[in-house]
Amino acid sequence: MSEFISIQMSTINSKTISKNLTYEEIYPSKEMCNTVLCYFTLFSKEIERRNYTMSLIPDGCINILIDLNEEDIDKSISILGPITSSVNYEIDNSVNIFGIRILPGKLSELINIPMKFIVNKQFLLKDVISDFCKYIPKNAQEIDNKMLMSSIDNYTLEFFENTPSCKNKTVISNLIRYIYDKKGQVSIEELSKVTNYSTRNLSRISESEIGINLKLFCRIVRFQNMLYSIKDKRDLNWKSVALENGYYDQSHLVKEFKFFCGISPTLFK
Repeated sequence: MSEFISIQMSTINSKTISKNLTYEEIYPSKEMCNTVLCYFTLFSKEIERRNYTMSLIPDGCINILIDLNEEDIDKSISILGPITSSVNYEIDNSVNIFGIRILPGKLSELINIPMKFIVNKQFLLKDVISDFCKYIPKNAQEIDNKMLMSSIDNYTLEFFENTPSCKNKTVISNLIRYIYDKKGQVSIEELSKVTNYSTRNLSRISESEIGINLKLFCRIVRFQNMLYSIKDKRDLNWKSVALENGYYDQSHLVKEFKFFCGISPTLFK
């Protein structure tokens, strides 16, 4: 699969995250890179009186969050479904989270409710994947991140080795790969021709496997690719950025920025 891109505010603009918070992404093993985009940690260096907010940018992924401050394993693990627009995520002042960012279309066979019902929502993981908690060490708060990743790797590998691929899974994998290759700059009609599926069937499969409609997913992929193209640049010409990334003009890009980031491009960097 083509390299998937997920840029978050905390990695591209340090001003958007408190200096008391530390956020780090850890890339998975070769065996897991087609399922897990990254592992990540988020923790506060010191406990302050105030809570925090962290701006999240849609990327089509699902996040599994393990609260290392919570001793009850069933209550400590939650799932954050794909988000469809910019979200300010509330964070406790003593936050200590280990997270797993799952690639789009990879988790639909694990959960016991339709994917579209977890979009823009957060649940306790035990309510949507009944046996996941048994793969998390009981002393998760006391062990290092490497051991946590190993436990999660074992679970995911075991699951996919014992789950037969359905027809929709093959279709969605090919579909997502094509969208990645096109950097999201593709119409639903073109996708229909490439896959020999009607636009209606593609929409149904997308909502079933990714959770969000196909047109929005393409917009998200295009926006994430645009963020990746500018992440190390300064003194940007936003008109050029817009045209180079498949937007009609600068005003079109500004509109997408406000929708997916909650701010205008000039305030972004």
